[in-house]
Amino acid sequence: MARRRLAALLVSLLIASPALAQQGGQKWPTHYSGTGSSATRKGDPQYLVWSPDILTLTCGGATCAFTPSNPLTIAVDGNGSGAQAAFILASYGPTADLGPSVFVLRRARGTIGSPTPPQAADKIGTLAVQTYDNVNFDNGGQHAAASIEFYATQNHDSTHHGTSIKFFTTPDTASAPINTVLFLSQSGAAAVNALLVGAISEPLARFHIYEPGAGNPVYKMESETTNDNPTVVMYQGRQASTNATPGGLIILASTSNAAYQATALVVARCTGGSCSAGQALSCEVRSTIANVSGTAAVVGTNSYAHCNSNITGLASGGGGSAGVDTCQEACTIAAGASCGSASLFCVIYTGVSSENIVWHLERFEVAGPVGQ
Repeated sequence: MARRRLAALLVSLLIASPALAQQGGQKWPTHYSGTGSSATRKGDPQYLVWSPDILTLTCGGATCAFTPSNPLTIAVDGNGSGAQAAFILASYGPTADLGPSVFVLRRARGTIGSPTPPQAADKIGTLAVQTYDNVNFDNGGQHAAASIEFYATQNHDSTHHGTSIKFFTTPDTASAPINTVLFLSQSGAAAVNALLVGAISEPLARFHIYEPGAGNPVYKMESETTNDNPTVVMYQGRQASTNATPGGLIILASTSNAAYQATALVVARCTGGSCSAGQALSCEVRSTIANVSGTAAVVGTNSYAHCNSNITGLASGGGGSAGVDTCQEACTIAAGASCGSASLFCVIYTGVSSENIVWHLERFEVAGPVGQ
């Protein structure tokens, strides 16, 4: 019945004298005359049935003629006349749940005569878009420039129908690679209803954002307002030190005559050298940044929610230079020349000579710019 309904809709597209082409050499259904490579519509049939031939609907002009390579292909030549719908599903019903338009992709292993259930990791179906690249529509051998793919997450039977949905796009700088941008999963470490944004195998939490480049914005929240929008952006970073030379965990540019609030959460651990492997430091520090006429500066001093450390030479309360706690001295927010240029602000780490320390900027939330 579903095939008949679809066929009926396809037949309704034949109003403007389209051509029909057939491969396979079998005789066309009784509503059409002719055999082999062409057929002519007769009357006003209710249904069109084909099997196993390949059927293509074209606009009839030489500009859109091509050899069909799939069981059903619909080609529409706009000829400069504006947008045209190549395929429409329309339905009508008396209530909210009776009569919706439904497009179904089915998947089974086995054969038509003897189907078997899909197994875990089987691709159930794909909705894809292809673009012409001056050669063909193959999109670098990937067969799609963007797609939505449906997978089985377990072996299916009468009581198990686990599935996931992946969304793919192609990055601007690539022609063939496909980049996973969104993944909805009902299985894995995150149990059910998990969402992944990023290109890894599966979400590992209910909401998982994966950013492939340290220092890039991980997420941004923004609200539309009359003038400058309230904005919060979060970054992450990683560096390693083997000496006491200060370094930047992240360095960002500020906007002239704008204000920011920055909050950094830093976690570090010793991996060897003069400190004991496994010794740790963590600090949470907040700062206000003001850019006046292009020069950024910290307003007042850094405010620490905590700074705890047992790393040799960086212990909490250790009395650093000018009486500053050595833990706090090792983890600061700075601005201006300390970050390399007048308009910059940054998170600075300071290690200890001959100590191997790995520094993680787990979260750097920047509120602003205000007044951009």
